Amino acid sequence: MDGNTVELRDLIKPLRRWWWLLLLSTLLATVSSFFYVRQQPPVYRATTTLMVGNELWKPNPQGGELYLAEQLARRYADMAMRRPIQEATMRALETGQLPNYRARVVPNTQLLEITVVDPNPERAQLFANELARQLIALNPNTSADDAERAAFVEEQLDQLQRAIRETQAQIEQKQAELSEVYSAREIARLDEEIQTLQRHLNNLRGLYADLYANTTEGAVNTLSVLEPAPLPTRPIQEFGWSMVLLAGAVGLMLAAGAAYGMEYLNDTIAEPDQVERFLNLPLLGSVPKLRKLSIEKLLAADNSDYAFFDEAYWRVCTNLLHRFRKHGIVSVLVTSTVPNEGKTLTSIQLALMLANTGRRVVLVDTDLRNPQLHELLGLSNEVGVADFLADPRVQVEDLLQKFGSSELYVMTAGEIDASHIPTLLESHHIPTLLSSLRALGVETVLMDSAPVGVVSDTVGLAMFVDAVVYVVEAGVTRRQEIRRALRQLQNMDAFVLGTVLNKVPRVDSQLIYGYYYRRLLPSQARRPLLKEDVPMD
Repeated sequence: MDGNTVELRDLIKPLRRWWWLLLLSTLLATVSSFFYVRQQPPVYRATTTLMVGNELWKPNPQGGELYLAEQLARRYADMAMRRPIQEATMRALETGQLPNYRARVVPNTQLLEITVVDPNPERAQLFANELARQLIALNPNTSADDAERAAFVEEQLDQLQRAIRETQAQIEQKQAELSEVYSAREIARLDEEIQTLQRHLNNLRGLYADLYANTTEGAVNTLSVLEPAPLPTRPIQEFGWSMVLLAGAVGLMLAAGAAYGMEYLNDTIAEPDQVERFLNLPLLGSVPKLRKLSIEKLLAADNSDYAFFDEAYWRVCTNLLHRFRKHGIVSVLVTSTVPNEGKTLTSIQLALMLANTGRRVVLVDTDLRNPQLHELLGLSNEVGVADFLADPRVQVEDLLQKFGSSELYVMTAGEIDASHIPTLLESHHIPTLLSSLRALGVETVLMDSAPVGVVSDTVGLAMFVDAVVYVVEAGVTRRQEIRRALRQLQNMDAFVLGTVLNKVPRVDSQLIYGYYYRRLLPSQARRPLLKEDVPMD
């Protein structure tokens, strides 16, 4: 049951993510087709019905003749669409173009329909009837060359018909005489005469049937108009709503196909549930994407404008506290694959929240190539971690700057020549720095480091810390790049604690409910949930 629900949810995710594309494509297709159909003139349809053969008018039509007539109707329908009929029709009507038309056989009959569609109703009627006339003109029984022969046959049929009637009358007369004669000789004579007349009558009837088969009345291969095309008075369709709806449906299907195609080609981590599936790492939390972010307002005492954003980091902090206790973690390195994924802001937010729990926290800027903590927090950068790495005899407490009212201390990068950075980070003074901070009673050390995919500094630092928190920007960094960076950390036996998915377009419902629930609590209660509050595995 649950498996089916998850599969259905995964199936509709691309449609939910690209809902604006579906809506825009459907609207564009519907509106454009609406104006197109609206500009089209009304269309009229005229139909002429023809019949092959005369079997329908016979009292006892033969099945073979009906089948033959149906087959002939199919041939005539094909001929009606050929060039000779089209050219003959255009010559007869003195035009250079034919309207749209089609010829079809009514199923299981010998009826043939010629249908013409045109914006002009008179034109539709005229062409439908003329096409039928030109098709009839090709029938052998309507040829002008056979008119004289047909007249002769008709004359012979009339003569045979009179002879048959006269012979029948003579037979009836002889039979009447036979009933009044009693002489054997007379009876024999009359019987012989009756038989002679009967043979003559049979011969006349045979001649009549043979001649009748050569007339149009007895022929199967005849073509006649059963119903001429009437003048159409109403257009086929008042307005093409079906076309408009069809265009909208096609636009929706194309957009859905594009959404699934882009989803298939998308090689990024776009959804929270993709973190464990593709990176095989636990998700510490997802942070929503903000259109505008002001560091001053975010760090202010009253940051109600970022309450929802703040709540997302509270959840990350809650998960971190549980793992800190479970694994005995003190030092944490915060990094990402490429720049601008939000690792520095994540480091600041986690440091502030961990300090609000009563912990003594030190935030260290180890991104010596591009230090930002001092600028974002408005601190001095005259001395910092670079000074200690250059000379471990420097007092650590002299490098710390207290930030805010909680137990949060910041160690900025310090001023240093960029060419000396690799030497300093590989000087193995990092363990000494961490030991010195622990000696001062620091419970958590957060290091904001350079992206793994840009420089190798972070890989060297990862050896000395207890864990690594990996920040991934949703829908930006490719999975292959993330896996490559994580493989570098794992090759150094670094313990990747989990992933923070940053700049997520949508945030899950649990975060929404948590925000509305926790905003009602007093300010001192707005802290990360500890292990005793929420059971975790």
